Amino acid sequence: MRHPTYYASLLKQYLQKIGLKVDQEVYDGHKHIDLSIDTAKLDIEVDGMHHLTDPKQIITDIKRSNHSREDGYETIHVHNVDIRQDVEGIAQAIAQVSAKREEDIDIMAGIIKDSVGVPKQVIDVFTRIRDIPYSIPLSSSEEDFCCTGKHKQFLAYLQKEKYEVRWRVCAFKWSSLNLPQKTLSAPHVDDCTHAYLQVLIDGEWRNIDLTWDSQLATILPVNNWDGTSDTVIAVPVIEVYSPEESLEIIQSENKDKIESDLNINGEFYKAVNEWLEEVRRN
Repeated sequence: MRHPTYYASLLKQYLQKIGLKVDQEVYDGHKHIDLSIDTAKLDIEVDGMHHLTDPKQIITDIKRSNHSREDGYETIHVHNVDIRQDVEGIAQAIAQVSAKREEDIDIMAGIIKDSVGVPKQVIDVFTRIRDIPYSIPLSSSEEDFCCTGKHKQFLAYLQKEKYEVRWRVCAFKWSSLNLPQKTLSAPHVDDCTHAYLQVLIDGEWRNIDLTWDSQLATILPVNNWDGTSDTVIAVPVIEVYSPEESLEIIQSENKDKIESDLNINGEFYKAVNEWLEEVRRN
């Protein structure tokens, strides 16, 4: 076992005085390190004059520093003569470098954490809400399990978990879906709107659509979500409204509008629900 040098021990003493946790004579798998501040991934080598005058030693030191860098550590070389002249000033400077390194490491850790997308429990909630059987409400008092209602549930969960989330609404035609002719023959307005969400993940807005439940996978695009990327929009899109326009459309929904829509399209919505139930049974 190597014994710490006098100047390495002296510098350690001053670093500890100002609150740093310092390990001494650490073996990293390649070499022994005089001093190491693990929280800052910072190695400190306390060198004698031969580290400046012996070419072989200089080459060895370069290789040693490269090994440390490969492990994510940077190396500071401090000479005995400098410690003897101003150990306190050196300790203060190293403390500031250590604090900046710790700050940078925390930032990088946050970036890495964020870049993996959302946690598994968020994906699990997505899947649970997705698999609520899609159903268009046939009265203003009936619970909503169509696109708007299901996404309202997921929106509430995401907001509770402190995610940035916003509405998006697009235009589509019912006739563009894989509906049987019998269902399409019910009286209705072909033009319609569809609601989904966008969630801010890794600095980008991702489309999240959990409209169709998994029992409809043979006839409609059922989404599985990996927590990082866009899902497919549940309907063939004609036009996507801006976030502001989308929010206005969602907020303008009220009992009178729902009842007016049902007066025109109610029979068609009932036919859609019945067809989807038939698919699930089969």
